Amino acid sequence: MFEIIKDEPKEVIVAAFVVGATLTEKGALTYWYNCKRKASKAAKP
Repeated sequence: MFEIIKDEPKEVIVAAFVVGATLTEKGALTYWYNCKRKASKAAKP
């Protein structure tokens, strides 16, 4: 899910996690942070 919407603003991504993945607001924020961190690690050569 994150790969599809990764270019959107943080608020949009967190809202999508709350609605689409039925996470809480805090859980969605934590999940966004972890996905973003994992994606940035994968992008580094």
